[in-house]
Amino acid sequence: MKAQKNKNFNINKIKEASIIKIAFQGERGSFSEIVSNKLFEKSILFPCKTFKQVFSKINSNEVDMGVVPVENSIVGRIRESTSLLLDSGLQIINEAMLKIVHCLISKDNMRLENITRVYGHPEALAQCNNFLETLNSEIVSWHDGAGAAKIIKKEKKSALVASKRVAALHNLYILKESIQDSTDNTTRFFVLSKDKTSSTGNDKTTLAFITDHQPGALLRALKPIADNNINMTRLESMPLKGKSWQYMFLIDFVGHQKDPHIVKMLLELKERNSVVKILGSYPTGKYFD
Repeated sequence: MKAQKNKNFNINKIKEASIIKIAFQGERGSFSEIVSNKLFEKSILFPCKTFKQVFSKINSNEVDMGVVPVENSIVGRIRESTSLLLDSGLQIINEAMLKIVHCLISKDNMRLENITRVYGHPEALAQCNNFLETLNSEIVSWHDGAGAAKIIKKEKKSALVASKRVAALHNLYILKESIQDSTDNTTRFFVLSKDKTSSTGNDKTTLAFITDHQPGALLRALKPIADNNINMTRLESMPLKGKSWQYMFLIDFVGHQKDPHIVKMLLELKERNSVVKILGSYPTGKYFD
């Protein structure tokens, strides 16, 4: 991908600006739609069938920004959205944490033992595994949980794992609320754009790096972070495509990439690693119930 010419802007001014266009994966009622509405009051939302379509709409300038889930407190990293981000050249410009409450919903107000089939997005099903194991039902993974509401309205004895908003939008019964494995079920979302943000004084930065494949490489790679007294809030590995048993590392740390001490650390980090890719600096996100 060709290098993009980035502009710097303040995310808070964007929120106060005229109506902006936001892409998200899923249909109306999805958690991505819910968090988009909480982040941007003045917006036109564009539902997309896939994460890939969200990235495509941003790159083609059909929308100003995209909102994607990247991490969940129960199941961990959302692999598809993270992989697309690494390959896209887009920048993270904001983050948000949303408390996720899953419901079991259906067109019929029936007893749980009468359910023969349960639909849900793979991530949602994984977050509700303990409850679903108590049902004597076929579990069907569907690419869009909110979109599966249209299916269960046509089927008998079928149910769906989705948000309360999906039940309200489609006039469905909530058979059981809060079925996730943990009450502390939170998903982290990134807001993505072609542009970069300016420093707010309360920022985080996410980057990816690849070390040399030799003993002690990771320890040496992380030393500049400790030497510059930078607070690292996440460290995670993910497999490198096409290179078995070799890994890329993702880190989050406190600070903006333009802060003087961060600039110094990044120079040292690039000297010690074969690849360093800054995915974005952004304001520390809010937590939404």
